[in-house]
Amino acid sequence: MHPNRFALKIPMLVAPGLLWLIACSGAESGAPLSTDQGGAGQGGAPGATAGTGSSFGGGAIATGGTATSGTAGLGGAPPSGGTASGGSAGSPVGGASVGGAAGTGGGGTASQSGDPLTVLFDGSNLDNWVYDAHTKLVDATISIEGCWCLAQTKGDYDNFRLIVTSRVPGNVDFGNGHNGITFWGARQAGDLTPKRSFEITPLNCWTWDYVHNLSKAPGQSGSCSEAGKQAYSEWSTTELVANLKDGTIKSALNGVKQFDIKIDVAGGTWVKGPIGLQDHGKNLVQYKDIKVEINPVNSALITLKGP
Repeated sequence: MHPNRFALKIPMLVAPGLLWLIACSGAESGAPLSTDQGGAGQGGAPGATAGTGSSFGGGAIATGGTATSGTAGLGGAPPSGGTASGGSAGSPVGGASVGGAAGTGGGGTASQSGDPLTVLFDGSNLDNWVYDAHTKLVDATISIEGCWCLAQTKGDYDNFRLIVTSRVPGNVDFGNGHNGITFWGARQAGDLTPKRSFEITPLNCWTWDYVHNLSKAPGQSGSCSEAGKQAYSEWSTTELVANLKDGTIKSALNGVKQFDIKIDVAGGTWVKGPIGLQDHGKNLVQYKDIKVEINPVNSALITLKGP
């Protein structure tokens, strides 16, 4: 006989029967199991593995995404950008969170604090970069030496905000030994030179059009201020906001507005592509603390120290 049918014949005032009624009815109606037994929270399918997230009715979800198996109930939705082991991807902003799948633009670790900037390099590894033997991880920096070459992001970018700190230690050949940031060039398989890209060199206040091999791109207008410059050997922080839709390029160097230029993007010369960190010559160049924001809602420079 079905236990529920029998239970309904027991007077509700009898306490032992009432307890038995609750127990049997729970087994039939999908009441949540304990987390030790792998049950999902209320509204979820049984069999979910408990994680470290919030729980409801005895179920739990893993931090940053859905449980390993089964559907999370009212334990909470995964935070933006994260995934649990074996879980479903969240909504990373411009990159993958730890253990997650890459979002628009490829690699990177999404912030867990609501910060729209995604970490491309934190000093621990070169996982988000394509590079050759000239590039090494040295003292928590991307160090490039002895080449006319780049370390490139694995992801491709068109409209973005980049924040990077760099320096050129030692003696500097200012004409041929500088560093630089390249972008808007098609990725060339097996080629880590800056061909077909546009470049700014913040420590020199220069630009270069590698498509036409000119110091300025066709139709380029605007200016560059040297007010934020300091010694090459000192760490300098650059913020770059580039918008391929309208060709605008703005930057700040050490909190001071620097580039404010515009280039002609009609005709398809400039395209979505990797961001490159350049070594131009035989000098050692170093980069650290690199973050990117894809499609910034606000194009204003956020590192400015004053107007």
